[in-house]
Amino acid sequence: MQQIQKLKRILKDIVKLDFDNMSESHLDKHLLSQCFDLRPRDLVYLLYAIEKEFGITIPQEAIAEGKFSSFNNIYSIITSQEGRKVI
Repeated sequence: MQQIQKLKRILKDIVKLDFDNMSESHLDKHLLSQCFDLRPRDLVYLLYAIEKEFGITIPQEAIAEGKFSSFNNIYSIITSQEGRKVI
């Protein structure tokens, strides 16, 4: 399964967001914005699910700098970290 489809599945399973049925503009919207109605704890659940599914560690800097905030930003973090995995 492609990375982007895995991420969409995780978002759908964990926080009930179906990005397959949203416009492309939603991919850059902050996940804590009113249009998604998520809570900060939902991002924590997402973080753990993404790390487990992809076998990566999300850098603390990405969280502190607010990069773990939208679909596209999270996808960029995943792709950058997958290149650093130790097999």
